[in-house]
Amino acid sequence: MPILFTYCATPYSNCFGSGFWTDNGAYYYYQTEEGMDYEETLNGISAYCEENDIPVRYLDLDSWWYFKGEGNGVKNWTAIPEVLPSGLAALAESTGWPLVAHNRYWSPDTDYAEQNEGEYEFFIEEENVKALPADEDFWIDLFADSASDWGLQVYEQDWQDRQFVDME
Repeated sequence: MPILFTYCATPYSNCFGSGFWTDNGAYYYYQTEEGMDYEETLNGISAYCEENDIPVRYLDLDSWWYFKGEGNGVKNWTAIPEVLPSGLAALAESTGWPLVAHNRYWSPDTDYAEQNEGEYEFFIEEENVKALPADEDFWIDLFADSASDWGLQVYEQDWQDRQFVDME
């Protein structure tokens, strides 16, 4: 299995040291081992690292794990069952690695928006195919739920150029 690492040096997490990334440019970016889902692939990598004394301290999950909506933005920031059948908490537990999770811009059809029968106020621009949370409680709940439900350690907000530049 190809192994790619990076270094996490943020005072906001406990993931100092070498990390395993599935980001754009990484071998496992939208690609798994043949005949395996992401859960099986990442558990295999974890076992390989443990057997070979490779000190991986955290796992970065890029955009392949969550639901996309209109404009390929985030519809729902939860694990797709076909991709991670046992879910994120099980992945964190089975690998023993804290999770760093990617997020891109929000889709106008995001499940979280009041306009789509969700709980939170969002600015939605259909013409730009983007949405932006306008409710502070959204972020508080997203982070609290993610940390308690599946062990999120670091949130990675990506695509900010498209999120802000594309919106009026």
